[in-house]
Amino acid sequence: MASDSSDEMLEPGGEPCSDPNALTAGQIYAQKQKQKQLEAQGDSSEESYEDEHDPEWINSEDRCQAVCAQLLQQELVAVDIEGVRLGRDGSICIIQVACADGSVFLFDVVVMGASIFGMGLKQLLESESVAKMFYDCRSDADALFHLYGIRMQHVLDMQVLCAKATSPRTHLQGMAKALGHVLPYAERQRIQGIKQAGLRMFAPEHGGKLEIWTLRPLPAILQTYCAADVIHLFSMFAKWEGCLEHSTLRAISETRMRARVDWTSTDPPLPNPALIDFVFPADSLEEDGPPLKRQRQDD
Repeated sequence: MASDSSDEMLEPGGEPCSDPNALTAGQIYAQKQKQKQLEAQGDSSEESYEDEHDPEWINSEDRCQAVCAQLLQQELVAVDIEGVRLGRDGSICIIQVACADGSVFLFDVVVMGASIFGMGLKQLLESESVAKMFYDCRSDADALFHLYGIRMQHVLDMQVLCAKATSPRTHLQGMAKALGHVLPYAERQRIQGIKQAGLRMFAPEHGGKLEIWTLRPLPAILQTYCAADVIHLFSMFAKWEGCLEHSTLRAISETRMRARVDWTSTDPPLPNPALIDFVFPADSLEEDGPPLKRQRQDD
C-alpha cells in the first residue's frame, strides 16, 4: 500500500453513496476487541494499543494451509502488504488478510520465505472467486509479480472507489483521508494515533527504519497498524459499494494494477503516484443494489 504519512484526518463528507444501516467488519472487529478487553481486564477505561488488536500470525505450513483453505471460501477479503521499499526492487515482509467477521491474519514472509505462497496463499491471491480489496494496489501487485511471479486476479481497489465517492479533482486520497470519510470521530482519532505511532517506527522521514518490518517478534503497535490497514477496508466498501458497478470497479482496479506491473525501464516514466491515474465511464453510477452480490447471482 502506498504511504499516507502526509494525510490529515478529515471530517466526514456528505457522500450520497452510503448504507447507514450496515454493520461493517470494522465495527464487528471493534466489538470483539472490546469484549476481549472487558473479559481480560474488567471494565477499565485505560486504553492500550497493544490490547486493541490481536491478529493471528501465520508462520507454519499446517496453519497456513488451513487458513488459506478458510479464506478461499470467502466472498470478499481485505489485503495489504508491508515490506522494505515495497515494489519490484524491494522486499515483502508481511501480507495481511482480513475477513468480514473481523478476523485478521498476518502471513509471515520473513520467516516462511517464498514457500509460504505454495501453501495456499498464491491460490488465494490469484483466485477469481474471491474478491480482494486493497487500498492502492499498485506497489503491492508490483512486488508480488516481480518477486514471486504472482499476478493477482479479482482486485477491488478502495482508492478507486474513494475517488468515485468523494470526487477529488486531481490528487488521490491516501488511506488516512479516506478513513476520515467513513469512520466515527472517536475511531478516526484512535486510528490516527496508531498510524502516527507506527510511522515513527518505520518511516525514515519520521525517524523510523524500514527494516523494522523484518524484526521478529514485530512490535505490538506495528501488528495493530497492520490490522487497522485491512479491517477498515470493509467500512469503506460498506459505505461506498453503491457508487460503482462491481465490474467497473474491478476493471479500473486491475487496469491500473497492470499498468504498474507491466511497466519496464524502456517505457515512458510512470506518472506521479499521487495523481489520479484512471477515468470513470460516464454511466458508472450504480443505482440497482449491491454490485458484488448481484454479480455473484449473475455468475
